[in-house]
Amino acid sequence: MDNYYCVDGKTGELWILGSHGDFDAADATAKDMGLAPVWILTEKAAEQWRSRLQNAKQIGETCYNFSLVDAEGNLYTSLTQLLIENFGKNF
Repeated sequence: MDNYYCVDGKTGELWILGSHGDFDAADATAKDMGLAPVWILTEKAAEQWRSRLQNAKQIGETCYNFSLVDAEGNLYTSLTQLLIENFGKNF
């Protein structure tokens, strides 16, 4: 059993889903909570992302800020679309 987290597509907030046996169970919990999950990750993955972002800030690497929604407030439907809109076609 792993602890899972979820990024809500409506707000962009990170939610703790709790301990689950697999991704599907965590996804079901997120939906039961009324969330629109766009990214579900384990606690280990969340810790890796946190560590990487902290290290990037400490050594002066460029960190990118991007939104999960377009200018009209519509949720991006694919990672490719999000990257192109935020970083251009040559991401």
